Amino acid sequence: MEGYLTVKLEYGDVIPEPIGEDDYSGKFNLRIPKSLHRQLIERAAADSVSLIQYCLYKLSK
Repeated sequence: MEGYLTVKLEYGDVIPEPIGEDDYSGKFNLRIPKSLHRQLIERAAADSVSLIQYCLYKLSK
């Protein structure tokens, strides 16, 4: 990181501000094909969890 900052300063480049935890809402919308939506719902049901719980589990892997 020190090298990165040194080069940025040397060339007069903008150094971005750090991103804080308050900059994230924890939400995002995602459009998917109907066929994928159906598959995800079926798999969630097979695991006896909600679609959101299933997707969160898959995204966290």
